[in-house]
Amino acid sequence: MIVYDKPKPSPDMEIGIDLAKGQDKTVVVVEQPKPVRQSLFSIQMELEDIFMEIEDAGGEVNDEILAKLQITQENFKQKLDSYRKAYSALTYEVEAGKKEKTRLDGIIKTRQNNADRLKRSMYEAVAAYGDTGKSGNKVVNLVDAKLYTKKTEICVVDEQLLLTFKDLVLDQLRELWDNDMLIDEAMTDSIDPQGFIDVINAKYKANNPESAERLQEKMGHLFTVDDLANLNFTVEFETSIVNLLSKPNFGVMNTYFDCEHFANVTMKNSSTTNKAALKMGSKLTFADLDYTESLIIK
Repeated sequence: MIVYDKPKPSPDMEIGIDLAKGQDKTVVVVEQPKPVRQSLFSIQMELEDIFMEIEDAGGEVNDEILAKLQITQENFKQKLDSYRKAYSALTYEVEAGKKEKTRLDGIIKTRQNNADRLKRSMYEAVAAYGDTGKSGNKVVNLVDAKLYTKKTEICVVDEQLLLTFKDLVLDQLRELWDNDMLIDEAMTDSIDPQGFIDVINAKYKANNPESAERLQEKMGHLFTVDDLANLNFTVEFETSIVNLLSKPNFGVMNTYFDCEHFANVTMKNSSTTNKAALKMGSKLTFADLDYTESLIIK
């Protein structure tokens, strides 16, 4: 409280009597400012501005931005409460957005299917009743549109026949391997591709006579050497390194190093497997148990 002698009264002044001296005095009451409590809206706006700064900086967070986000001891309860409310609002918006996306995806899929059905119906009508164009396609002229068919070259793969061919190739290779025909000492030369495919075709005709006849009528031939040249095999071995040190598995690494120029090795590492091994007492150099701490909001 600050006291002045007889200034001109103002709305912020109180008039009183100094009982000790019998004189009147003017008391100026100065109120201390109350702590400013930010509203949830202002906190959200402040956070959105900060997030926008981070986006504008390409995701980089500098010291100034960190200071704006920091919760200090002086304001931690107020700011925690505001942050919690802002977090709840944001997560609610995220969940609402996910549900809305699911709803819109469903609508888009339904409408796309309906559009495809309409286009298919129009195609069938144009193909059946349209005028023949110069290129042999079908054409229909409407008042404000032109509908016509167009042929596009595509490659259609018979997946079932492809699987059958793969099995035939592996069975023939396995037969050669069973008879020790794939070791250096037994083979004086490479396998003749034409002879290899002739054996495959003979087996195919013997085991699938009707399918072989249909294929011959459709394509004019059965399997060819070109099939062997244009199809690639991916052969994968997945095992632990310690298993590769076992003598029965030496062939795997011999095969790899013999064919290293077109082979590839990838490392598969499972955190779940590593965690289980460590908890059972395994000593791993590349992994260790640690703890992460997260915040639970109830």
